[in-house]
Amino acid sequence: MKNRKEIVLSIILLALFVVLILGLFVDLYPLLKQVIKDSGNEGKVVSYIHTYGIKGVLSLIGLQALQAILVVVPSAVVEILAGLCYGIWWGTLISLFGYVLGNTIIFLGVRQFKKTFGMFFASRLKESKKKNKFFDFNKIKEMEKPELLVFASYVIPGVPNGILPYMFAQTEITLSRYLISMSLASLPSTIMWTWLGDSVLKKNYAIMGIIAVVVLLILVISLIFKRQIQEKMNQLSKKGKVVESV
Repeated sequence: MKNRKEIVLSIILLALFVVLILGLFVDLYPLLKQVIKDSGNEGKVVSYIHTYGIKGVLSLIGLQALQAILVVVPSAVVEILAGLCYGIWWGTLISLFGYVLGNTIIFLGVRQFKKTFGMFFASRLKESKKKNKFFDFNKIKEMEKPELLVFASYVIPGVPNGILPYMFAQTEITLSRYLISMSLASLPSTIMWTWLGDSVLKKNYAIMGIIAVVVLLILVISLIFKRQIQEKMNQLSKKGKVVESV
């Protein structure tokens, strides 16, 4: 009887999850369409979003959350848009809040639907393992302090962030530790991209140039030391002791 109740609860929550995602997408579609249409006119994009009032803030939060869940657009694009519309600091807060919201939904969803989605998550992890060598996926569940790997995973460029919340939800890490580590690691890049958006609107070409150089340097360094980074990430993922899966 207990298992039946859990299955019914999982199905209900799954239905609510699907409705939430579809609702977000339908609500955000006009905004996405308009932003794409006016992508060459930053001032027009900003004016359009500002006409939403407080809903403009909520829409960007929803867009960032949707990005975290479905990876429909690069996170940097949403952060630049937030910087364009609300400046560096408000843009950063909006982006981080949306990112945390999206990761929270994924994290709790994975743990609730672990039995139902077990094969889906396993196949997704297997597919990601083939595409990159950053992690020893067989050892993730055994980590004593997975928050260290969470921080490293989000702070190092090139790591596939789309799979991370699905993966870490299957370790013994608590939601609070995961969100804190993820947020701290994501903060520098979020500030950088929102700063770029703010600089584009203000036509601050000096800052735009500096950020472009920094991004280029990070990409070059990541490519040059790709193998070393992969080895370090794998070493980190192997550290820990065997624990019972959550």
